[in-house]
Amino acid sequence: MIRASQARAARKRYREMVPVLNEQSRRRFVVLEAQALGRGGVSLMARISRLARSTIYRGLSDIRDNALVRSGRVRREGGGRKEEVIPGSYPCGRPQEVGRARDAGRPDAATVVDDPQLA
Repeated sequence: MIRASQARAARKRYREMVPVLNEQSRRRFVVLEAQALGRGGVSLMARISRLARSTIYRGLSDIRDNALVRSGRVRREGGGRKEEVIPGSYPCGRPQEVGRARDAGRPDAATVVDDPQLA
């Protein structure tokens, strides 16, 4: 069983370290803390770090398998949030035809083009 003092100390160490850690190193740090806490450490560190238990177990397997830390990108290519589409830039070089919300489902409603260049 984890004592309250151990939990406070783990929470303090996590708060001090998290600003300087990237995704992968944060996962590894949480795993090492969970191992140091012993039984119940994964659950406690999941609550402290708000990482899923499955993520912590994946970090445990990374450490156990001596997975190398790649320099540069943390996520694989294509991971993360997609690039924001800038209004007015169209992928095909022509404006998209957009119907108004109040006309949705009405086949007789005219399609409105929302582009000032075509008005």
